[in-house]
Amino acid sequence: MTLAATRGRGRPRSDAAERAIVDAALDLLAEGVGASAVTVSEIARRAGVGKDTVYRRWRSKDDLLVAALGSLYGSYDQHVDGPIREVLIARLAELVARMYDERNQRIYRSVLTGCAEQPELRERFYAEVIQPRRDATRVVIGAAIERGELDPATDPALLGSLLFAPVLAQAFESRPQRHLRGAPRAVATRIVDAALRGALPR
Repeated sequence: MTLAATRGRGRPRSDAAERAIVDAALDLLAEGVGASAVTVSEIARRAGVGKDTVYRRWRSKDDLLVAALGSLYGSYDQHVDGPIREVLIARLAELVARMYDERNQRIYRSVLTGCAEQPELRERFYAEVIQPRRDATRVVIGAAIERGELDPATDPALLGSLLFAPVLAQAFESRPQRHLRGAPRAVATRIVDAALRGALPR
């Protein structure tokens, strides 16, 4: 999800103000404030803007939180050329770099804990942030199957889960497990190579 996708309508936006608002929301989550306890008033105060400035960009607090969380995951593309191994390593390395950042880990834990109290926000988080990226990965894997790079019996959804689950699970740990330590690309390469062993053509 892009920030623009959840903005309300109004006068031309200030990129600096928008970034300050998003950062203020993420800072609160990083400090352990649950999503249900985050308020637009506090976000506006920290960002140095008025509440009306926030609401001109996002219709509700949940719109803002979902957009802010989407900014942590980077962009996604369903149409990526290149050998599937390299494409998956590049995608996973980006996620590793983002999710192994200490601040991002705190945000992730805060969101998953807080979302338990707000099922609607949890559903939106998965539907608008997580699911589109899973779908994009499935499309890329499916294209590799059609090209003959992967075994035709490969399940794109299962392979995608095998790739990304270790990284997301690691966000809850205080220290990386041994096999997940190292530079983002090195970690991504180990995971991708392990996951692809059962998907290569026989």
